[in-house]
Amino acid sequence: MVLGNMDIGLNTANFAAIIILTLLTLLNTFGVKLGALIQNIFTSAKIFALLAVVFLGVLARNATAIAANFSAGAFWHGAGWHDLHPIQVGVGGPTAFVGMLTALAVVQGWITVFSRCLEQCDLYGGRGAKSSRNLPLSLALGTGIVLLLYILLQSDLLAVLPLHGDVAERR
Repeated sequence: MVLGNMDIGLNTANFAAIIILTLLTLLNTFGVKLGALIQNIFTSAKIFALLAVVFLGVLARNATAIAANFSAGAFWHGAGWHDLHPIQVGVGGPTAFVGMLTALAVVQGWITVFSRCLEQCDLYGGRGAKSSRNLPLSLALGTGIVLLLYILLQSDLLAVLPLHGDVAERR
């Protein structure tokens, strides 16, 4: 909504999200243990899926992509703090030029990751006799595991897909 031209009507994706949120809310009303079980199943599925993609990326290394992405100057080209990058505002909207820090904030989505870690901490860390130890530990471990998985994923993507170049050139 902030960037403009966003589709906020009822479409298939929004309807599916409403159904899933309703079902998860209903499951959570049956108790904390069932909610924790469902949450653990979904979290495990995401972690295993990311590990599978990382493993496949290790097997699919591309010498052309590695040379293009990690050669002198290629990887950091255009990554200065004062370089401007074009970003389309909304769907079919105008193009705005933003700096590196803004582009990183838009691309990443760490708010979702951090809120997920906080949910886990509230679910596990806030209960029991050792909550003062469990809460910081679960925050550190959860955030560290997520960071490690995404760094591995991004390094594999850089080793498989070249950042620059025309699609016709790679064929």
